[in-house]
Amino acid sequence: MSVIYELFKLIIAPLAIVIAGSFLARIWQELSWRTQQRQAGAVRDYEAIHELWQAIDHDASSRLFAARRLLSSFEPDSKIDRSSVQNEYIETVRQWNRNLYSIYNRSKLLLGWSYTKLIEDDLHYPFVELGRRLNGLSRRENIPATWDEIQEIANMSLAIQISMTKISSSILNIVERKRNEISEGIILHYSSKDIRSMSNSQLIKLLFVDSVQGVNFSSPLRNS
Repeated sequence: MSVIYELFKLIIAPLAIVIAGSFLARIWQELSWRTQQRQAGAVRDYEAIHELWQAIDHDASSRLFAARRLLSSFEPDSKIDRSSVQNEYIETVRQWNRNLYSIYNRSKLLLGWSYTKLIEDDLHYPFVELGRRLNGLSRRENIPATWDEIQEIANMSLAIQISMTKISSSILNIVERKRNEISEGIILHYSSKDIRSMSNSQLIKLLFVDSVQGVNFSSPLRNS
């Protein structure tokens, strides 16, 4: 027995420790790599959504501003050069249409189909209708626009501005949430969904609280 004990103490035990240590190190490296990949993916998503928000905000604002400038040129006694603002408006329409397909695809990929539908219904189609009304005024060379016509089209532009604000704010909230998740991690609550993402130490802590309701943990981004 003493020989077996000595063999165990001198050879088997150290070898088992080395094997176990190597196994644990490999697991730790894999978990670390997965966490880094998840973090990198979250950063890419954040940057992509932020760029999408900027693109929508810039193109929509430019088109709306140019449309309002063109509308102002139809006001009685307006000093605005209609030919100049009309060219500016046409260029913003071209820019919007050039980028629209990309905006649709990116919003569907990054935010979901509901946002693509929202941009189409609440921005693009109203822009098309606003442009149709402005073109109608432009074709009436010898018939001045009335204040009622101008006010009606101005109300259309105001409705578009309200839609722009809602869409922009909604996407910006997602951008801010993504940024907070990257820097601070995900907040896990006591729920059937979040429990699966809690670490062993967090689950143990739940055993020593008076009430699990209202308890939450900050967890770094990691692969599920």
